[in-house]
Amino acid sequence: MFDPRHWEQLLEPVLTALHEGRQQPGLTGVQGPTAAFALTLLIRAADDLPRSWLVVMDSDEAAATLFEDLRFFFEALRAPHDR
Repeated sequence: MFDPRHWEQLLEPVLTALHEGRQQPGLTGVQGPTAAFALTLLIRAADDLPRSWLVVMDSDEAAATLFEDLRFFFEALRAPHDR
């Protein structure tokens, strides 16, 4: 069975950096839908932080694909849409 808490534990160092305001935390090395899934979990877990998110992609096509993947995971995990 799928358990997003497992992923949240893996992403804990980034989430801790966000909450502590240390530097500019980054998430590298994830690709495709995995990147969108990880970002959705981070945004959901950091919902109490008044931050904007900057995601850099290597092309407009990659950005559009990520956007669609994010939309899917936000709906599936019922994450807030206004972030």
